[in-house]
Amino acid sequence: MVEHAPLDNEKEMEEYIKFISRFYDTVWLDEPPVNSYRGAHRDVIDRNMCMSLKMREYAFNSVKGDPNPVPYCLALLEWILPVVCYNSSSTAHKRLSMIVSGLLCEKVMHGIRI
Repeated sequence: MVEHAPLDNEKEMEEYIKFISRFYDTVWLDEPPVNSYRGAHRDVIDRNMCMSLKMREYAFNSVKGDPNPVPYCLALLEWILPVVCYNSSSTAHKRLSMIVSGLLCEKVMHGIRI
């Protein structure tokens, strides 16, 4: 959702940040997020979304049905936060990494349904 996000210009960045913010509003593992992306790169987002939903399903199964989002969010942070340090990542992707990491940190800190 971060490394392969379509961020060719500022308009796409704004659309994607709106989408990803809504996507991470739903972090409880028993409540799959809805694909609300309306930008020009629907095929890329659909593919990324399918992979993310599969990861959520594996996470939910591995914790035997506990929908607590904190362990899941911490695992996502391990994947997303380092993108900001990748030499191969664009500035836009590094910025997105910081934004999504912040969203996930908020979820971990609150640990409650929002």
